[in-house]
Amino acid sequence: MRDLGFAYKDIGFFEKARYYYNEAFTLDSNKAAHYTQLGILAGVEGKISDAMEIEKKYQEMDSTYIPAGFIDFIDKDEAYAIATRLIDDYKKSGKLNLQESHRIGFALWRAGKYEEAEKYLDQQIKYCEESINRGRDIAHWKAAYYDLALTYAFLGNNEKAYQYLDELTKGNTCQARWIYYLKYDPPLNSIRNEERFQKILNDYQVIHQAEHERVKKWLAEQGML
Repeated sequence: MRDLGFAYKDIGFFEKARYYYNEAFTLDSNKAAHYTQLGILAGVEGKISDAMEIEKKYQEMDSTYIPAGFIDFIDKDEAYAIATRLIDDYKKSGKLNLQESHRIGFALWRAGKYEEAEKYLDQQIKYCEESINRGRDIAHWKAAYYDLALTYAFLGNNEKAYQYLDELTKGNTCQARWIYYLKYDPPLNSIRNEERFQKILNDYQVIHQAEHERVKKWLAEQGML
């Protein structure tokens, strides 16, 4: 159920996604998965305030939850506190921080911890390059490319940032999540108004809309809308 909601979200059928997320929660009562996915869905819809409220609501229910989803949107002191919790959590678990190393780095940089921040930004670049070379899932659905672009944009290496942003528009599949990130992710603020960036965003939206319409037609033919 939740995977079906995830698929509907990425193709731009947000109400369908919400329906299946709620159905999944009815079946398994998994609060962590439920509120995480509802928060992401609200963000993809461009409802940033709603998404942050959902994350806050879940944090109130579970004190062990680390509200890192919108770490780049919040006050630098609060972001730093979340980053330190993430660092401790990854150390305790022993897991590779494949997708949040740069977010930790951004928060540390904002807090003036530049040397430590650079360590995490370098780590993100390393993990993303490894993921692409090894064909990890996060490379397959373009997350590794996006995280590289985000990290390089933050570091001021715009050519590298664009190199990896260009990867998002290759192929016929453009997921709704990347439109949200391209439009709103704060580390991209330095290049967001540039003509080259806006062209990438526009191209991505055109490809996504075409795919959305193809799927919509198919769903209508199957009586699934």
